[in-house]
Amino acid sequence: NWRNVLEVLLLKVEDPIVVEWRDAADLGDESWTDLKDALKDTRDMPVSTIGYYLGETEHNLWLFSNVEHRDKDNKSITGRMQIPLGCIKKITKLRK
Repeated sequence: NWRNVLEVLLLKVEDPIVVEWRDAADLGDESWTDLKDALKDTRDMPVSTIGYYLGETEHNLWLFSNVEHRDKDNKSITGRMQIPLGCIKKITKLRK
């Protein structure tokens, strides 16, 4: 249960983390492919994402990639993303 793991990590907003996860991976603009060839390339799509912890919902972990902090009382962020909890293999908290 990732909720328990997140609680153990004691993550706070803006903590830097690495998330290792499996992407659903759309093969994009792939044209018609012979079935025999497609069966040869059915590998997982492992991804490592480095970002800042934003929070989690029932189904997703939220991160962001950039924070602007000229005004410490009113920070701005960009690069928000979500990763489905069911796709996550490992979360590592980094030192600030």
